[in-house]
Amino acid sequence: MLISLLVIAGCISSPFGTPVPLPTITTPIALDTATPTPTNTSEPTITPIPTETLTPTPRPLVTLAATIPGPSINLRAGPGTHFQQLTNVRSGTPLTVDGKAPGADWVHVVLEDGQSGWMAASLLEFDGDLEEVTERDELDAYLIYGQVVDGQGEPINDVIVEVYQTYQLVEYRYEDRTGEDGRFFVFLPPEMTGIWVVEITNVACSSRIMDERCRFSGEFTGFGRDFIRLPHSEPIVFEYRVPSLLPEE
Repeated sequence: MLISLLVIAGCISSPFGTPVPLPTITTPIALDTATPTPTNTSEPTITPIPTETLTPTPRPLVTLAATIPGPSINLRAGPGTHFQQLTNVRSGTPLTVDGKAPGADWVHVVLEDGQSGWMAASLLEFDGDLEEVTERDELDAYLIYGQVVDGQGEPINDVIVEVYQTYQLVEYRYEDRTGEDGRFFVFLPPEMTGIWVVEITNVACSSRIMDERCRFSGEFTGFGRDFIRLPHSEPIVFEYRVPSLLPEE
């Protein structure tokens, strides 16, 4: 009986037509999510560290009073006897030394009437220490300078260094002798131009490289000669080598 009812039920059409599927109700699940923090994609700003601007301290101007022990001295336009003579200054004239040239063989002086120029330091007497006087930056000349040393870098004294040029059959030649520090200073008039020879032309018997017969046994690099073109600002170094220190061929 039960089986018959099932069969009959399977053969009877639904009075409601084709069954409509029930909609699926999806219950949303709340997720515990935090609000994301926005990422800063801009480039970081670098704040520059302020740097201290160093202001060079001006050198104090040291002046000395000077007197002329002899009858008179020439006042020249530059630090050397080959510079133009401006005037001849007699003994008793008030002098103020306001600077010196490298090597301190020449000093810059100011006369009572305001005229200024250069005088040989060896011909003056100073009311104070010349070492305290500042070297002048303005020399009214080209400065050719350098040093003569041995293979160990030790200075060599009493070496004669000449700076010369021949122009239109006229030779211009100036020299200096190295001091105990091995340094030399040659001053050329500012109107000079062109190529010049810087050469060791002699060594005094008082130099430490000379023997008892006033001879030396080594040699100077570059045959003791160099060439420069004015203006020239680099130091020139001549090295003296004895045979035992000369490089093998």
